[in-house]
Amino acid sequence: MSVKFTDRSQARHFFNTKGNSTEARQVTTNSNLQDIETNTDSCASSLNDMKEHTGLSATRLLNIANHLTQDGLGGGNSHGVMLDSCSSRLGDISSNSTLTASRLNNIQNHLTQDGLGGGNSHGVMLDSCSSKLGDISSNSVLTASRLNNIQNYTIYLDPTENKKTATAIYTSTTTITDTNFINGGASIDTQGYSSVRFYGETTTSYAFHGQISDDDSNFFPSSNLAIYPSQVQGSTNYYFDTKYDNPPRYIKLKNDSGYSITFEDLRYTLFP
Repeated sequence: MSVKFTDRSQARHFFNTKGNSTEARQVTTNSNLQDIETNTDSCASSLNDMKEHTGLSATRLLNIANHLTQDGLGGGNSHGVMLDSCSSRLGDISSNSTLTASRLNNIQNHLTQDGLGGGNSHGVMLDSCSSKLGDISSNSVLTASRLNNIQNYTIYLDPTENKKTATAIYTSTTTITDTNFINGGASIDTQGYSSVRFYGETTTSYAFHGQISDDDSNFFPSSNLAIYPSQVQGSTNYYFDTKYDNPPRYIKLKNDSGYSITFEDLRYTLFP
């Protein structure tokens, strides 16, 4: 582009104005360049920091990688080694759990019946034991009843004693009214004996007592010689068995019950 001037002053003004604009632009350019330099230094510093941190990160990542792998010998305490060990143990557990399940199934089968009540499984045998125990329980009740009856009908005699060696007072039905002596008031002489035993059978449960004397003349009631007939299972009559140790010389039995007593059997034995 060409510029034409009409005079010298116009040209001088143009060049003066142009020169001033260029100088201003140079100042602005210099300032911008300084800012660029400052920012470049800052970027360089930040990049240096990033480089250092990258190196540290690489080291840490390497440590992590090393810790997650084995040491080549299957030893050490790295996670890789421990995970391999866990995997092996889990494999063992898996194998053993299958065996355990099989054994538990066998146990379960052995504890149950075969559906027919046969076989030799524990369930079958326990059922059989339960049945047998039920039979034993039922029979034990019957056995107790039978033993009780045997005891009743032997009138509590010891194995070494029986009616043949005992002295009989009554062997058939005999009724003694109240306040009367038994056996017609006859006394029993216990001299030379350590004890006397009375046993027998009545049709009632009325109690009666013995009377004692040292001279066979004066008799006194004895609370120590009380006889209480009692009824037992399987019998309508009442039985008694009373032993009197260290008795006085003479003894009489008396119906002092307040009622008549009917004896079916009455005997006594003297013991040396």
